[in-house]
Amino acid sequence: MRYYYCYLLKMLREREHDPKEFGKIAQDIVAIDLKLCGHKILEYSLVGKSDIETEFKGDRYVFQVKSSEKLSEINVRQIKDELKAKIGKKILIFFDISFPARLMCFDLDNLPNANIIPVFKEDKLSEDLNKNLSKAVQRYYEFYKQYYRAEYARKLVKNFIETS
Repeated sequence: MRYYYCYLLKMLREREHDPKEFGKIAQDIVAIDLKLCGHKILEYSLVGKSDIETEFKGDRYVFQVKSSEKLSEINVRQIKDELKAKIGKKILIFFDISFPARLMCFDLDNLPNANIIPVFKEDKLSEDLNKNLSKAVQRYYEFYKQYYRAEYARKLVKNFIETS
């Protein structure tokens, strides 16, 4: 039961074949996770420069969520350029969907402008998000299974973010 959320992710991946759509699902799951961790969601957008903007304990955060098969496929320079006008701590969240799934947070100010990401060392934010990841995936799947369509689940995710 400990890794049941990985089974749910596998089912989502099998149903949603489009990588862009699965990327949006990853954003939904991260938004739920941030909310469960106590972040106040200020902005949540699936298109635009940043994916999620939050406030937590007086600090503002700007998140860019990426999910792919390889961390090396991420263009750090492009992400930095897209977020440069945003105010707050700029964080890249990589959703590693391999078993066991986990979220890896990288402070963009400390990453070189390359596609190579240094060795991952779990920080406090990553640790907190990963503690709630199984709950976030299960919550997302509850929304998803109502219609078995990601676009409908997304409306329920937005409602959850706005009302809780």
